[in-house]
This record gives sequence, C-alpha cells and structure tokens, in this order.
Amino acid sequence: MIKFPGFGQRNNEGPPDLDEVFRDLSKKINGLFGRSNQDKGGSPTNFELPVAFLLGIAALIWFATGFYIVQEGSVGVVQRFGKFVETTERGANWHLPYPIESVEIVNMEQVRRLEVGYRSDGEGTGSKTKQPKEALMLTEDENIIELQFAVQYKLKNAKDYLFN
Repeated sequence: MIKFPGFGQRNNEGPPDLDEVFRDLSKKINGLFGRSNQDKGGSPTNFELPVAFLLGIAALIWFATGFYIVQEGSVGVVQRFGKFVETTERGANWHLPYPIESVEIVNMEQVRRLEVGYRSDGEGTGSKTKQPKEALMLTEDENIIELQFAVQYKLKNAKDYLFN
C-alpha cells in the first residue's frame, strides 16, 4: 500500500478556527490593496474596508448601467418590472438599472413593411420567394385565389406598438 506523507494524519486536531480563516483571508485581500495588517484603534477592521470599497465600486457600476442614449427619430420606452412607465425623447437619459427598469428603443421614422403571400430578399434586387400557404384566399363566391401584397406603415405611438 502506498502512503502519502501527511495524508490522513491530523494529529488529533479539530476543524480550523473560523476567526483564523477570516484573518488570513483579510490579510490576503489587504495585501492586494497595499494595506498594512495592523488594526487602528476605533476604526473598522482591515477586512471591512476592502469589502465596503468593493461594494461601493459594484454599486457605482450598477448605477452607471442605467445610462442610455436615444438617437434622432427614435424614442425610449421605460418599463418598471415590465409595466409601462414613460417614453423618453432623443438624447442622453437614465433609468433605474436592471432588474428594476428596462428600456426598449423604438425607431419611429422607419417605414415598416408587412408582406403577405411572398417574402422579398431584402437586398433590393426584386427577387421574391412565394409563401403559398398564406397566399391562398377564399373569395365570397367560394373560389380560391392566390394573392400577394405588401403593407407599408410608420408607427405613431411606441407604447401602443409594444403593449397592444
């Protein structure tokens, strides 16, 4: 049988002391920030300072994620927990960061197109692919016709577009 030195031999020691583990962890974290390992009288321990600093930086970054820019011709629709709150105009704006609020940017100047009975290639070459299942329609006199058409539209209200 192979024996590894130190493996399975604990010399009747108990589990490690948690205070000692936290002190060692504090020393390692403080070493990253170049702090000494000595406590100053009446001040927070060295372990509390880096944690508070890191939490402050994390909160600052989280709040910074709430900034967004709305381009010309678009509006921002702010939602709080999925419910409509407001629409914002072009320029720099701020909202409460995720998961509290989110923003959907909607282009109001774009001419949108709905194609029925076909799909164009989108590259302006004029080629189109038939969609036979949606092109067949029944007339009043019970004849079946194949119909292809396109509807072009612009949005008037971003809230109605997103929530209706």
